[in-house]
Amino acid sequence: MVATSVHPKIPQWSGAARPPDAMVPALNALWNSGQRVVTLGDIEAVSGGIPADRIAKTLRERGWLDPLSARGAWMPARWSYCKTVGFENLLARLRTHPATPAAIAGRSVMEVAGWLKRPTALTIGMPPAADVPRCLQGYRLHRWSSSTPLDTVEELPAWSAAILVSYMAAWPAKVGFDDVGEWLPALCEAVDLDALRGELAGRRRSVWMKAAFVLWRGGCGTAAEAIARAAPESGRGPYKFGVRTRRWGGRAHPEFDVVDYTFVRQWHDPAEHFIQWDAAEPAAAVP
Repeated sequence: MVATSVHPKIPQWSGAARPPDAMVPALNALWNSGQRVVTLGDIEAVSGGIPADRIAKTLRERGWLDPLSARGAWMPARWSYCKTVGFENLLARLRTHPATPAAIAGRSVMEVAGWLKRPTALTIGMPPAADVPRCLQGYRLHRWSSSTPLDTVEELPAWSAAILVSYMAAWPAKVGFDDVGEWLPALCEAVDLDALRGELAGRRRSVWMKAAFVLWRGGCGTAAEAIARAAPESGRGPYKFGVRTRRWGGRAHPEFDVVDYTFVRQWHDPAEHFIQWDAAEPAAAVP
């Protein structure tokens, strides 16, 4: 006899209406799978002979499946902690179109890694010539062609630390350097030197030297020296890191042939990013 009781661990506070008895086994199976995103194929695998699109339509109408921008994929009405919250549409697109060349990128890499403590705009990276699917157009976009393997975070592809440092070196003005003292040391410590050399291969000397400068500023002096030594000899500096402004002068770093217009005004030690209260709050803070 087929069980028609909704799984006891499925919360009843969701406001969802009970599905037809014939669809309860499919609902229970989708819940037990633990997947953040389910596709029409997932539903068909547990459909018990009922058309998958009919089950999807019914569960969506009764509040058990939440719609996503990607077609043919839904998010079960459940919540569980994850580091990549907000990237469900990216996951849905990759589940339905695995060849899509998109990955978590930019400051989002540092947020999901735990290096950046404050929320940031959800960001993905795609090659310059790749079309952006409509379902991914809500994300901030960085254009970059990576030549080294991506990392994987909770089933999602993500830029590695080496790719992110390379992008920062090539396009420093496109990366937000707020709170840089909080996250840069951890980012640089995570860089694999062989991967960084591979990512920089074929790029201009300016990108190599700025990547070396980023590593040095992140406290990885030995790695910085190795990248600087491996840089192509052709090319003439000094190379600007960031955007020159009238208000802020640059600081020259001749060992890297770089003039810094970013860290000179954005860098603060990590301890300065947090206010540490004593046991009693200051009188001025009491309403």
